[in-house]
Amino acid sequence: MEDDCHDGHDDDDVDIYGQQTPATFPANFFANPFATSATQKRPPPPPEPATDEPAKTTDGQFHFIDMADRKGAMRIRNTRISRQYKENKVRRIAELESKLAAALARIDELERGSAEIK
Repeated sequence: MEDDCHDGHDDDDVDIYGQQTPATFPANFFANPFATSATQKRPPPPPEPATDEPAKTTDGQFHFIDMADRKGAMRIRNTRISRQYKENKVRRIAELESKLAAALARIDELERGSAEIK
């Protein structure tokens, strides 16, 4: 009669949760558990950083490069919007300064005219 009890030491040395039992670990694992061997898979290289330069496709539409990188895409978007805001601010300040100069010149002209009348 076959024993239904699982003692954790069968042919593949895997416990009921699918984890390796300590008997199957390499002997040097416990000396340095964070060391990796050359036979283990290395993590994939990081993705290319997103750029704000659009890539022209053959269908005539613009697509951004590597939009899978959401944080990078948001950073690029925010940087572009920030630059545009600053440019608009500088342009608006220059416009207001020229209007102020024109208004001050008109005030001076009116003051000179009123002084001549008196």
